[in-house]
Amino acid sequence: MNKIYMLMLSGIVCPIALRAQQPTVINLNFPIQHADASVIDFDNDGKLDILISGENDSGKALQAFKNNGDGTFTTVSVPFAPVTRASIDWNDIDQDGKPDVILSGSIDYNGTTDKSVEIYTSDGAGNFSSKAISGLTAVAPGCGFADLNNDGYVDFYVFGNIFQGESGFYINNKAGGFTKTEFTDYDLVDPDVTPVDFDNDGDLDLFLMGKDNTTSTYVSVMLVNTNGVFAAQSLGITPRGDGSAVWGDVDGDGRLDLLINGNGDWDGTETTGDVVRLYRNNAGTFTKVATFQQYGQGSTGDGLRFADWNNDGKLDVIVSGWSANQNRQAADIYLNNGDLTFTPYAYNNNIPGVGESSIEVGDINNDGKIDLVVTGTSYNNYGPGDLGGKASAVVLNPTTTANAAPTAPAGLSVASNNPSEITLSWNAATDDSTPANSLSYNIFVKDANGVYYYYPLADESTGRLLLPRMGNVQFNKSWTIKNLPDGAYTWGVQAVDNSFAASTFATGTFTINGGVLPVTLQQFSTGKENNRVKLQWVTAAESNNSHFEVEKSADGKNFAYLQSVAAQHQANTYTVYDEQPYNGVNYYRLKQVDTDGKETVLGVKAVDFGIAVAVTATVYPNPAVQDIRVKLSRYTGSALAVNLIDISGKVIYRQAVNSGVIDFAVNYQPAPGLYLLQLTGEGLNQQLKLLVK
Repeated sequence: MNKIYMLMLSGIVCPIALRAQQPTVINLNFPIQHADASVIDFDNDGKLDILISGENDSGKALQAFKNNGDGTFTTVSVPFAPVTRASIDWNDIDQDGKPDVILSGSIDYNGTTDKSVEIYTSDGAGNFSSKAISGLTAVAPGCGFADLNNDGYVDFYVFGNIFQGESGFYINNKAGGFTKTEFTDYDLVDPDVTPVDFDNDGDLDLFLMGKDNTTSTYVSVMLVNTNGVFAAQSLGITPRGDGSAVWGDVDGDGRLDLLINGNGDWDGTETTGDVVRLYRNNAGTFTKVATFQQYGQGSTGDGLRFADWNNDGKLDVIVSGWSANQNRQAADIYLNNGDLTFTPYAYNNNIPGVGESSIEVGDINNDGKIDLVVTGTSYNNYGPGDLGGKASAVVLNPTTTANAAPTAPAGLSVASNNPSEITLSWNAATDDSTPANSLSYNIFVKDANGVYYYYPLADESTGRLLLPRMGNVQFNKSWTIKNLPDGAYTWGVQAVDNSFAASTFATGTFTINGGVLPVTLQQFSTGKENNRVKLQWVTAAESNNSHFEVEKSADGKNFAYLQSVAAQHQANTYTVYDEQPYNGVNYYRLKQVDTDGKETVLGVKAVDFGIAVAVTATVYPNPAVQDIRVKLSRYTGSALAVNLIDISGKVIYRQAVNSGVIDFAVNYQPAPGLYLLQLTGEGLNQQLKLLVK
């Protein structure tokens, strides 16, 4: 998208043309194919690093690249065993709030040896230690982490070639070990498995694709999760194997759609293996809406990606593989037009094409745009963007449109459905471009000792994602957790947009006593009533609770005591009134207090009472010579994101400003010139013109 910004300074009209440019390619000089590439900030320094494992002419190969933040990378040593036809995933298996990794793969493609499944725990600074798992069957190539039974403990799954052993689920026994349940529905060859809540029912299902060696047919089915038990269900799609599948909401309806490639000629289903199909999810019924040809991945896993490449809020399609009609390996982007049609990206020929491929996305240079990592076979005689053999590279996105992070979710509440379950809920967030239905959500839950039951793979203070992907509860706006231990807990939730920018975390607390919440809340509502605000809540059960407290805030952050109500120790309806609401938005927080003094936040509600007053922002001095400051008027929202944009449209500096600050310095000294200062926050999205002399 091209934009023209007109800056009027001192009576001069100066056009700033934000024109599309060609992508910049950074060659990692690591020859590789049949790989898996992972983009993650594994040392928590604020920059996304890269891990690649696969094969080259010397055999199996693995390399970790530390991002230096200046367009260069340093290779660093990690203890991971190199594997080909690899699968890599991340989560927190030891509950310490640091990213751990599972890695599986093989190089003996048709044999029974030289296969590996390993788990490594992290200290959060880039150092890893191998974790032994008793009874682990080493099969390749599919593996991953997920909470498969909603108990707050990380489980994992390993799906691989039948001649190496049975695939299965490893359920965390909460005592440091895992119980395996074998999966014997199919005699699998080269499977690819993806966790996805395709039916938005609040648990993670598994999409399985591969070959069934017994029937000599391809398999593409959903393993539907019912209380931790999985059953295969057909989606009515053309089955594929030796490929990959990714999920995303391409049409903004709040359901995860499927992009899938792979071979179809082994069982006679099709005579080709180079068709990529997009299926729309219509409440569990899948309809083909688009195809992309010709792209033969030639490897299992991760040859496709969804990402918002041009920051217009819509998920674009990225495909890779041998393209016979282009007579080259390709890595092509198709831009989403918003009507289930797609337009080829103008600079596809400038992106290194790859076959036997794996690709990944993430904001490598922290400029607010999704970049692309490509790996695979890439020969010079197959196109201008190729790298002359087995290769790996970073493709920096030249898009000029800036992206702002979503707002943080509001309306957090905790309820107990039965003595063994608690449900966390929140209201939908908003975003400047991604449809509200397409925002995913990422939660954390930890106890008073810092033990994590859900780890968000994100920085809890800033919201920055360590791993660019959908949130861990996907599109759900409530999540039920079963059989948590007694204790006091802190939890939080953030929204993630289609460019994998994330909001800050909204947080709350709850306490479990005797396996249940002291109060089972059915409803908490607020509303205007004449010149006051009515607050009402309904409980289904109460035990060991002393009273309720209602607190009030003008900004949703700083709450003050409003009123206490004695508990009735049984199901009851409570009503209180705020006789003197603020002009504008009023926030109300409901807490219950146990007999021992422990507090639990049951929910936060907002009521717009009166006429909202416009927020204004001023940058001064303007023109500036050295110090640059910003003053806000009437802003009571959450933390601010500040972006400084140069004349080419590039974000050259980012700064976060805490809520409550109304006058602050921009901690950066740009060169003389014309700039835009973009301010984004709760109810605020302004661009200020700035001249620096």
